[in-house]
Formats: sequence, structure tokens, C-alpha cells
Amino acid sequence: MKRDWSLLRRQMLTIEALEPNKKFYPFEHGAGDWDSPDGRRYDYHLDLLSQAGWARLIGVEPFGSTWVLTFEGQEFLNMVRDEYVLEVMMVQKAESVGVGLTADLIRYFHMERMRSS
Repeated sequence: MKRDWSLLRRQMLTIEALEPNKKFYPFEHGAGDWDSPDGRRYDYHLDLLSQAGWARLIGVEPFGSTWVLTFEGQEFLNMVRDEYVLEVMMVQKAESVGVGLTADLIRYFHMERMRSS
């Protein structure tokens, strides 16, 4: 399954907007049923957030879970908060190298954008 930066960004924004200890119900955020292709894709990307150290699962119950963004997750989200900026980064990367975007490249593009501002 390919990594979808736009979905990761939307998931991070959703988690950030939750009140402390509020349960996160993925099906309320476009995930579909857990057994559906969309549900598995959504779950896979939540797992990617955890693997990257950007979000932490702190509680689980049937059909819902409690997630928080880590400090690193907050920092990364600040770099991709603007969807337009993320799209521009993906296009620049595709045109310059022809391969997918990585977290390190997003950091690089963000730093370059900050320097030129």
C-alpha cells in the first residue's frame, strides 16, 4: 500500500483537533468499515503515524481509540498544515527526482520556504 501524504495530514489535523481523552472513531472521519478497503487504508495510515513517532495510541475500546500527537508530530504537522504547501512539495519532488516524497524532503522544503520568506 502506498503512503498517502494528504491522508496522513488529514489524520494528524483530526487528532490535533480532538479534546484531551476524546475517543477517535475513524469511521466518523471517512474510514468506512474496518473490513472495507478504505477502512484498511485508514488504519494502515494511522499505523504509519505511530511508526513515524508522530502520533501515539493511548487507549483502545471497541470501534474507537484515543490518539495524541507527539512533539515530533506537532512539529511535522506545522510543516504540512497548509494543504497547498504539501501539494507544491509533492510536485516539486516529482519533477526534480521522479520519486516519492519523504519526511526528510518535506523538512528540507519547509526550511527552504522559511529561509526565502
